Amino acid sequence: MVEKAIWARADALGILIDHPRTRHLDWGKILEDLSVEMEEIRDPLCTLPFEKVASGFQVVSEALGDDAAMFDIYSTLPAGTLSVFDYLLHYAPTLREGLQTWVRYIPVRMNGLHYQYFEGETEGGLRWPSLHGYGDTRQNMYARIAWAVGRINLALDISPAPVTIHLEGPPPNNSSQFSELYGDRLLFNQDADAILIAKAFLDLRPTRRDNNLHQLLNTAAAHEIAHLGDHDHQIQDMTETISTSLSNGTCNLPLVAKSLGISPRTLQRTLAKNGRSFREAVEDVRRSNAEKYLTETNLSMKEISFLLGFSQVSTFSRSIRVWFGKPPTELRRSQAGRVAQPAKRTVGE
Repeated sequence: MVEKAIWARADALGILIDHPRTRHLDWGKILEDLSVEMEEIRDPLCTLPFEKVASGFQVVSEALGDDAAMFDIYSTLPAGTLSVFDYLLHYAPTLREGLQTWVRYIPVRMNGLHYQYFEGETEGGLRWPSLHGYGDTRQNMYARIAWAVGRINLALDISPAPVTIHLEGPPPNNSSQFSELYGDRLLFNQDADAILIAKAFLDLRPTRRDNNLHQLLNTAAAHEIAHLGDHDHQIQDMTETISTSLSNGTCNLPLVAKSLGISPRTLQRTLAKNGRSFREAVEDVRRSNAEKYLTETNLSMKEISFLLGFSQVSTFSRSIRVWFGKPPTELRRSQAGRVAQPAKRTVGE
């Protein structure tokens, strides 16, 4: 019943700590508001929940007082800022192959919400999935699309890059050099976030193309994915164990760690790499399972309370109000259009 936890690399946000436009900000307060440690955001291999990373872009934008700054900051980053992934397009044989390589190895940067390569009769490019349900992600998308456009610019040594940019969200209130550069090729309130490139340009060759180096970078990216995949499996195993432990009444740090065959300290370190404490992880599992049980099953409130480890239905109801802003019965009614299925596990089984 637990959805895969989506993480993103923290270094995408950590770039801002030392950037000339943002290094003067009160980073102690920003990181405290995000519940992130300085050593985490500076660690190039650290991952954080995607919602936390997206929220970070928003918090920094608000602290800066400039809702268009991410465009200029991320579009002008020098090559190599994001290590291996940054160079995959830089040394690709063609722009098309570089973009396809990005899609192949985007799990180096995130374990979900991946963009896809598309190509039609007249144009191709990258299209991002919808981020509805992840809070305010507008600044996150400004940064990520600006970064991608900036890489295309550097790889081809063409400015502005030969792209049309679609953004699902509304335009910023502030102006930017990026928006002035792309003018009417930067479009807001579109159906999806995307970068579109005329088909003829997809055959363009990056100025620093190097087939041998590109293959070495592919291998390095594959090794990074394998390393991050091990961490991802650990998190998934942990959430499933917490889910089971909740209904057994054994959901505490030592017992969950014992079930996973690791020490409590190792479990805490694994969670810390994902930006979570054990308490927060349990809360995440409860919230996710509560929504699933209420909207996709016919289980009674008493049964759901039991499965989530609540001793009383009233406590469960209060938690639902905190999480979703409405009582459980109203949450279930609001999702009445979804087909309810019997749960695989019920009380007494």
